[in-house]
Amino acid sequence: MHRRRGVGVQRVQRRKKEEEQFKAVGETMDATNREHVDATLKTFKEALATFAEKHKRRIRAEPAFRQQFAAMCYEAGVDPLRSAKGFWADALGVGEYYYEVAVKVVEVCYATRAENGGLIALDDLLDRLGDDRISRDDVERAVAKLHALGDGFRVVRGAVVSVSAEFSDDSAA
Repeated sequence: MHRRRGVGVQRVQRRKKEEEQFKAVGETMDATNREHVDATLKTFKEALATFAEKHKRRIRAEPAFRQQFAAMCYEAGVDPLRSAKGFWADALGVGEYYYEVAVKVVEVCYATRAENGGLIALDDLLDRLGDDRISRDDVERAVAKLHALGDGFRVVRGAVVSVSAEFSDDSAA
């Protein structure tokens, strides 16, 4: 005679109980991991803030260092340029810096629109800005901030476009 191996209601109940236990253990592990990641990220952000405060002048003065700092921030999920109001703007003034660069970019683009039709090469723009502390990356970040105002300003293939991208039906034909 063959012995029955828990078929029926008992086996289903036992399997359901095991699944519930596995689920509870998984949820506990997820919560623990999440807490650990949150604590690690908090510690990293605090260290990043200390670093930023210590190197504030260098971040503002050196384009390459500023670019590396911004890349490090983005990798960590921190956006030091998100707002002109907040910790990063207060600590570094970088939010204000990019707004200042954006204003200069707009001024140059409007001043040269008659001669270039609203399309200016980044290198030409940098020359016209006349500030060695402003890099291509700075201009690209500043123009990205202008995107909030609409699609009138954007960087396309090494050039700043300062005219709307809209076309009428006549130009599509």
